Amino acid sequence: MKFYKFHSNKKLLIIAFVLIIGTVNYYYFIAPTRWHNDNSQLKNNADIPPSLTLITIALGPFRGLIADALWWHISDLQEEGNYFEIMKISTWVAAMQPENPFVWTFHAWNMAYNIADEFPTPDSQWEWTYAAIKFLRNDALSYIPSNQQIKSELAWIIISRIIEGNSKLNIYYTKKWIAKMSKALEFGNREELKLIVEYIKDNPHYKNQKSKEALRIQELTNKQNLDPERMLEIDKKFGPFNWKLPITTALYWIYKGNLINYKEGDLNYATVLDVAFFTTLLKGTVITNDKSDFFITTNNLKISDNIITYYKELIAEESKQNISEEKSAKYKILKDRFKNLLENMIPIVKLFNKNKKAKKYFNIYKEFAHNDKETFDEFYKNNLQRITKEGPIKCKQSIIEGYCCKAFILAIGNQYNEIEPTIKAAESLYNTHQKYYKKTNYELPSFENIKTAAFCKTVLWLTNKKIADKLIKIVSNPKDILYIKNCKDLKINNIEIMSLINENITKQ
Repeated sequence: MKFYKFHSNKKLLIIAFVLIIGTVNYYYFIAPTRWHNDNSQLKNNADIPPSLTLITIALGPFRGLIADALWWHISDLQEEGNYFEIMKISTWVAAMQPENPFVWTFHAWNMAYNIADEFPTPDSQWEWTYAAIKFLRNDALSYIPSNQQIKSELAWIIISRIIEGNSKLNIYYTKKWIAKMSKALEFGNREELKLIVEYIKDNPHYKNQKSKEALRIQELTNKQNLDPERMLEIDKKFGPFNWKLPITTALYWIYKGNLINYKEGDLNYATVLDVAFFTTLLKGTVITNDKSDFFITTNNLKISDNIITYYKELIAEESKQNISEEKSAKYKILKDRFKNLLENMIPIVKLFNKNKKAKKYFNIYKEFAHNDKETFDEFYKNNLQRITKEGPIKCKQSIIEGYCCKAFILAIGNQYNEIEPTIKAAESLYNTHQKYYKKTNYELPSFENIKTAAFCKTVLWLTNKKIADKLIKIVSNPKDILYIKNCKDLKINNIEIMSLINENITKQ
């Protein structure tokens, strides 16, 4: 009996000794090594409880089990609508699994949509939305810089939250975005990008400098995480763009630089690229007036040729990848997307008095749509009616602008008997839309603002100083149906309208 007790105590002593030695060995040798080699965000992270940090790093291979348990908890919290608790725990999971794109995109989506909408004021909603953008742009991409899922989600949050949706909030958000980008860019055009690229080449240590130019570029490359060379490459291929606008940044993130590969795993992000191109075409210009609160985003038809060239190259490249074009589902989808783009674009281009270009696009359309029966006039009429009734809201704004543009051209030609019915057509479309979407998130900017946007584009096409002065005189008359307030003080993409007029006439 005594021997048994001694033997049992001896076994307990041995087990205790082994546990002590194992614990000492673990905490003094294994755990420090794991801590030193850990590449996640766990170490020195003030958002994570120290106890969770220690346990997670110490457990090493079992970290996934902790993350899975936290995901189950997030699922329960999601059902309860406890978004703030979800945000806290999602931060922990992102720190544990920094190379898992779903962790980042889920967390960003929760901030940009669920949490942002919990707040009553536009300013607080903006802060959460922009926090989601920074979370992906600066944090997620620092760990997985080439991940297409992260970039696609980043582009989509910018498009869906900053540009589209609630029309009043969109203006507020876009102004906020431009204010942030103005710290990095003065004009946001191609010429400025060229200067920035040259400056970096001449000053390789600009990140350590304190000059005004260096600080601007640091804002662009460090805080906005944008590469000026890549911006310039995209601008040359598809521009000219205004890089201070949010839609251009969205295009920057979704565009991969090749023509075909937008698929990652089971997900295909080409649709986001389509939306980015189309939105850039219809919302790629900003017109402002420093003497008032005037602000409107409008179309950038200068990029239409480049976008059409891109899609033609894309379709041609896809046809080479498949022996049978007819059997290629992807080929068919590409053609349908291109067909839809042209059906919306051509009526707008024609209304802006670009008849030759509109007919050139129509011939391309016939080639891809295999439609030889419909004439150009029939195509224009049918699609104009379709857009005015059920087309995208961005297209409707451009159609209304197009009518106004036509009225300004009529004024230049002294065809005053045709001006009023043209303006009435624009007002009728505008009023019909506003009545249908009254007190919703899809109202258009004011009719006066749309008319002003059309004036700015019309006057830039003029190549004769006397004609430009004549139009400005007409629209400066308060009694005229085409009256524009403070027309000489208008700016397009941050450049004064008068400077642009003089530059345009000088070039001719």
